[in-house]
Amino acid sequence: AYDFWGVQNNDNAKNFFSNAISVSNQKTVVCLRISDFNTSGLTGAHEPYNSAWCNLIKSTGASDKGGSSGGSFGIGKFAPFACSAFRTVFYSTINKDGVAASQGVSRLTSFKMENQEICQGVGFYGEERCTPMYSSFSLDPTFSRNMNDSGTDIFIVAFCYDDSWKDDLIISVLDSFLLAVFQKKLVVEVDGMSTLKIGGIVLCKVGGIRMSMWMGSTCAAIGVENLKM
Repeated sequence: AYDFWGVQNNDNAKNFFSNAISVSNQKTVVCLRISDFNTSGLTGAHEPYNSAWCNLIKSTGASDKGGSSGGSFGIGKFAPFACSAFRTVFYSTINKDGVAASQGVSRLTSFKMENQEICQGVGFYGEERCTPMYSSFSLDPTFSRNMNDSGTDIFIVAFCYDDSWKDDLIISVLDSFLLAVFQKKLVVEVDGMSTLKIGGIVLCKVGGIRMSMWMGSTCAAIGVENLKM
């Protein structure tokens, strides 16, 4: 992919692959885990389409949300990929029925291989025929989900961040869910913080969704060989 785009008139693609290769050569990469709790988890992991699992992991522009549910256009689910230097995200869920599933997704660019065939830009980490692993999964060595604790975990591999990442997340949460946080219907914890504060100003007590960042080994986190294919 790097060789193909390296001769194209597209600086964005060349810069992306150059940076991705540089990050993959590091001994460790930074990952961000986003976990929700007291939710139903993703249902339909065994279904080929038209399920919450398929709509999140594999579909484009599709959503089965309705009524008062937000995000019904299926667009926001791509946001985590923009925060990954590898455009790679892993998902793991245990749903309300006790069914576990996990799968990784890379959303890169298509490119022409040496045999002149076009390689698609979307790849899946899991079992054969792009099916998920039917077990829970964690890239965070400090975290594992109990089978009785339904919910979903998102792991952003090679998380792109700066010193203000916590403040940025808190601002985004409050911008979208201020009323739910105020009414204590949504509890958010950012990197172990039990209090939401920006610039030393305490905004509210929190205790939900949890976000934490850690360093993981490159091989364990992404599989260098798969990235360079």
